[in-house]
Amino acid sequence: MYEYQKKITWSSLKTGIVITIALAILFGVVFFSGNISSLFTSKFDLVTRISNVQGLRTGAPVWLFGVEVGVVEKITINSSGTYVKISIQQKYLSNIFKNAHTNVMTMGILGDKFVEVYPGDSSNPQISPGDTISGKINIGFEQLLSLSASIMVQLDTTIEKLETLIGSVLNPKGSIGKFISDPSLYNNLNESINSLTKLTRSINYSRGTFSKLIKDTTLYHNLNSVSLEFASLVNQVDQSIQNGSVAGALLNDGAMATDVKETVNSLRSTVELLNNILSDIKANPDKYFKFELF
Repeated sequence: MYEYQKKITWSSLKTGIVITIALAILFGVVFFSGNISSLFTSKFDLVTRISNVQGLRTGAPVWLFGVEVGVVEKITINSSGTYVKISIQQKYLSNIFKNAHTNVMTMGILGDKFVEVYPGDSSNPQISPGDTISGKINIGFEQLLSLSASIMVQLDTTIEKLETLIGSVLNPKGSIGKFISDPSLYNNLNESINSLTKLTRSINYSRGTFSKLIKDTTLYHNLNSVSLEFASLVNQVDQSIQNGSVAGALLNDGAMATDVKETVNSLRSTVELLNNILSDIKANPDKYFKFELF
């Protein structure tokens, strides 16, 4: 009897042990589902400094080029900021460079966080295990809502101002409304253009005084000749005074000589002014010959 009970107890114990081991294996498979191979893969660690981890947790996935390559091992907070230790599979070490950085991203609608590694530029040296790289954060959902609300307020204000402007334009009693709806302004402008066209044609094709004044260069040449003759006369008088000629003898009186010299200087200034005016007329005839319709 005793032996029979002993066999039953031992059999039950073996059954319990087998069931316990099976449950442990099942739990391990479920818990490490998808990561069993990573348990036997060599890894290297990096540290990234992130000002705000936005709810990132230990065990969150680490992505590189959109592929899961590691996990978040540890999150440490100290006086200088938040440091996140990430573990990445060793085979991806050659793809990450010194100017790499990380970013805390949101996965899906539920908002699960993960770390995206941006590998940097291949022109930089390859990163070393244990290095510290910079980290960035994306705009949070709350910040996005706040920004959207601010944009909507500005958009509403702009729309109101635009509606007011359109209303003033469409108002027939306003200046802009009259400008758009009243045809008299267009008619007056059209008549003015036609009158200007006729006047221009009349000037171009007529033989009248005004047309000759604009087209004929005789006036300019005559003025130029007078200026040259006048300048020659002034030079002759000046030389006579300086050489002691007859004109100089007649001007021995000091007061008269002074008056004559001043007169010569005035004449010389007049000649220079006349030459300047002639040059300006030649360069800018429109400045001296203007006409207005109104």
